[in-house]
Amino acid sequence: MLRGWMILLQCCLVRRSLLDRTGPYRTDLVLGEDGELLLRLLLAARRTVHVPEALPLYRMHAGPQLSQGALDPARHAEERLRFVEAVAQLATAAAPGVHKADRVAWGLTVLAARRDCARLRRGGHPSPDAGSPLSAALVAARETLLRWRAGAALRLTGSRAPHPFRPGPLTPVQHELIRAIGYEPARDRTANG
Repeated sequence: MLRGWMILLQCCLVRRSLLDRTGPYRTDLVLGEDGELLLRLLLAARRTVHVPEALPLYRMHAGPQLSQGALDPARHAEERLRFVEAVAQLATAAAPGVHKADRVAWGLTVLAARRDCARLRRGGHPSPDAGSPLSAALVAARETLLRWRAGAALRLTGSRAPHPFRPGPLTPVQHELIRAIGYEPARDRTANG
């Protein structure tokens, strides 16, 4: 979850007792509130179960979307910073249950987001050369780590997505679910795309 945000909250069923322990959506987050909630749920859960037949109906539209530029760049950077700070705080609080490399990567993501906010507040554009030489080096190291991790996963498994979220053929159950809502599934479509 900390490495790719591949879980769709729309596919999740959560016990009320778990939601009562973790709390609802954070209303102060404009971007990523679903990912932050899902991370809290995963960190608090005693057990999770993957059901491969889960199939959400996701409406795509041409209208504005918060994650796709509906906010001006400076506001988007501030909202992204608020989100990555929340995730980094959760990852740090969950130590040692969260791998140290993931905690470091999210700490570096916070540095990069702060750098982007500062640059945009001054009227510039986010760029890799902003900030102190140390923060620029740390951000560059983080980007290299993420590229290496994604490339290694692609070479080893044929997909950058973590298992069990790799694209694959639709199951018979998924075909029936699609037909039940009035659509005919495409033969070459995958479960994730």
